[in-house]
Amino acid sequence: MVEKGSHSELLKDPEGAYSQLIRLQEVNKESKLETEDPKKSDISAESLRRSSQRISLKRSISRESSGVGNSSRHSLTVPFGLPAGFNVTDNPTSELEASPKKQEAPDVPISRLAYLNKPEVPVLIAGCIFAILNGLIFPVYGILLSSVIKTFFEPPDEMRKDSKFWSLIFMALGLASFVVYPSQTYLFSVAGCKLIQRIRSMCFEKVVHMEVSWFDEPEHSSGAVGARLSADAATVRALVGDSLSQLVQNISSAIAGLVIAFTASWQLALVVLVLLPLIGLNGFLQVKFMKGFSADAKKMYEEASQVANDAVGSIRTVASFCAEEKVMQLYRRKCEGPMRTGIRQGMISGAGFGVSFFLLFSVYATCFYVGAQLVQHGKTTFAEVFRVDRKSKIDPSDESGTTLDNVKGEIELRHISFKYPSRPDIEIFRDLSLAIHSGKTVALVGESGSGKSTVISLLQRFYDPDSGHITLDGIDIQSLQLKWLRQQMGLVSQEPVLFNETIRANIAYGKEGNATEAEILAASELANAHTFISSLQQAEYFAKMLV
Repeated sequence: MVEKGSHSELLKDPEGAYSQLIRLQEVNKESKLETEDPKKSDISAESLRRSSQRISLKRSISRESSGVGNSSRHSLTVPFGLPAGFNVTDNPTSELEASPKKQEAPDVPISRLAYLNKPEVPVLIAGCIFAILNGLIFPVYGILLSSVIKTFFEPPDEMRKDSKFWSLIFMALGLASFVVYPSQTYLFSVAGCKLIQRIRSMCFEKVVHMEVSWFDEPEHSSGAVGARLSADAATVRALVGDSLSQLVQNISSAIAGLVIAFTASWQLALVVLVLLPLIGLNGFLQVKFMKGFSADAKKMYEEASQVANDAVGSIRTVASFCAEEKVMQLYRRKCEGPMRTGIRQGMISGAGFGVSFFLLFSVYATCFYVGAQLVQHGKTTFAEVFRVDRKSKIDPSDESGTTLDNVKGEIELRHISFKYPSRPDIEIFRDLSLAIHSGKTVALVGESGSGKSTVISLLQRFYDPDSGHITLDGIDIQSLQLKWLRQQMGLVSQEPVLFNETIRANIAYGKEGNATEAEILAASELANAHTFISSLQQAEYFAKMLV
């Protein structure tokens, strides 16, 4: 019996099962009226969602607390008892809005990135030298071009002689460019690739040592973390490789060009300097409009990818509720955001590039016009005119803490209270006390989501309790060395994970890959797996995997 009392008494409890059923029945009736005459209905989608979510909370198939920190905020749940004609779609964005606001990551200074690239400083210096030489090529080309054009107005004998000379000079300039440009690209690529390797190793090390609660956040899901390891490190490489290379090259070109311009004709140089800010302003406005587009598109693609991952991972659940079409609609909606962003980005970038080239050729036209006027008035000659961490709260790599020489196995939970960081409004344990004596078998029995696996998570320090203490042989486990503590336990999870490795590697994984062949055979026999492995059809496969 769930509740007992009269109709009016039971309705007084808004959270009671009877009260919720009555409200759901009223919503169902009003939804039918809305189908007949939509104008007579004033039920908002928000009130319906709250009602349906309260009913579905106790009957949902989501894994609220059953996994060891594996609860997914993007899990596909289908609420029972929804009124006909209404469709409530789980939206990760609404869940994120309901959850506490996450602190934005602090800005990382460029000096830290430079420090990470410190071992490649000699390579970068050599690359900068070649970039400076590469930046001088185009200004020198301008001087040579003006001299070549001048030879066309000389007498035939001198023109023939000078044309051969300038042809050899152009060939020498081409050979210099042939050596300088590949050297510049190679050296900066070496420095950038080594930086990528270093950043990916550091990031992966940090991710592996993060507490399990860190992975409960949707932005820290396996798909998002993998995408960042793959893409973000390559993006950082652009700062050291392409961007730094272009910056040094452009500075070299600008300085050389200004020196040549003021030496040849200071009047024309001033005109060019006055017009250059127009191109800079256009580039600034374009960057301002484009700012944030890449980050927004990346976030939208991650959400769409997460929906696809959850749907495939929970395909049995999706198929059981015939929710294939619903999942497809949700995925299409998630893909519409990046499409709209891409269209807007294309329009802005297209207009920006068009204005940029318009201003650039306007500057060229103005410079040629002013140069022609200066030549006409005798102010200059024809030849002179052409002359861009957080430390883990529970770090298994931390070697501090004590170890016990003789472990008896007396475990005690004292007044434990706990809430998952990703669901602070749901209390898993409140003042839980439990003693597990050495050599005894203790079974934790309860419905899914009651906190059975959470006890193991706390014992292995995947999470730390909000209050209370857990002791091993009378010693608080938070004072013990974390790596040593986890090595004392043998865990057989409800859904064991197999890595994409050999059978031998999976069996030896618990001993950090240092298990002997005899230990691997003994473990497979104790697990009643040796006969199964031996019966594999591919004999050579078995011989290779488990000798």
